[in-house]
Amino acid sequence: MFKLALVAVAIALVAPAMPAGACECGGQPTPSVAVTKASYVFEGRVVSISSRQSLLWRVSHPKQWFSDPDPSATYRQGYGVVVKIDVTRAWKGKVGPHFVVVTGTGSGDCGFEFTLGRDYLVYTRGDAAPETDICTRTALTPAAAPDLAYLKAFASGQGAKP
Repeated sequence: MFKLALVAVAIALVAPAMPAGACECGGQPTPSVAVTKASYVFEGRVVSISSRQSLLWRVSHPKQWFSDPDPSATYRQGYGVVVKIDVTRAWKGKVGPHFVVVTGTGSGDCGFEFTLGRDYLVYTRGDAAPETDICTRTALTPAAAPDLAYLKAFASGQGAKP
């Protein structure tokens, strides 16, 4: 019986804390609305992807995992994926040469699936720990042509203000 309880505790510590419910976006916004709602908008190449679900992360970040003042935020719960991006162009916000963004795992939490070495146009929310998901207009750069056209027109003074 003790072994069974020990196994249950070990599984609970290692298993991800999955958010309840399925992803519901209500449709993607237009580029103008997406830029207005975003904290940061930039283009860049993914250089690393790591999971925050591991027991190692939970042990190495006990303050964030156990005593954060906003435990409902997925990035603070140690849940999700951390993506480091080398920035090639910033469209909105003060973005340095490297940017770290958090997203869900894509298992009903609206997480965006990044691929290492690919180029993206990224829209984020939040300043302290920026997040993105499939409800934003984040996309592979080739698929983001309408957004890039809007951003280029706006930057040149020809587009409507977001």
